[in-house]
Amino acid sequence: AWVRRDTIAKCERLLDEGGADYDGVMVNPVTLWAVLLGLRSARYPRVVPPGTALFLGIYSHGDSFPATEAAERAEEAHRRRASRQCLTAKACDPPVLDYMEHEWFCHLPYSGGRSAEETAIREEMLAVVAHERSPKYPGRDRPDHFFFASQLRAALCRLYARDPPCPMAFVLLNYCRSGGALE
Repeated sequence: AWVRRDTIAKCERLLDEGGADYDGVMVNPVTLWAVLLGLRSARYPRVVPPGTALFLGIYSHGDSFPATEAAERAEEAHRRRASRQCLTAKACDPPVLDYMEHEWFCHLPYSGGRSAEETAIREEMLAVVAHERSPKYPGRDRPDHFFFASQLRAALCRLYARDPPCPMAFVLLNYCRSGGALE
């Protein structure tokens, strides 16, 4: 009970202003894409208006997976080397992950609905991601729950193309491996 009271007290301003625009099952990549790109509809009534500055903060879990066969082989070779190093009490070297050969993503709790609108948006989103290798990796095998760095870059490029001169965008990525989202 005290946790609920404490959370409500800390979120008082947000609650006074009407609460979150999207919560629960709406916390998914499809909603994020629709909101960023201004795809207003009955399902997504609150979106980023054209010509406005954007502040986006993503606080979540994140990861990456190899997007190419070469990157997959390199990751496996590193895994074998690291296991030998650790067994011989040498320091275990961290993997070197090439941002051009991996897909980087944050986890979102839901995948979005299955309506025709959401399915079309999901297909558009996944078209910019090399997600075919994702199912090979346990824990990294749910691309419909992930918001990929390549999707974020594509969305920001579309925002800039839609609204010249470009509005300002501040993006704070706070999840594991979010550095891979930077180019």
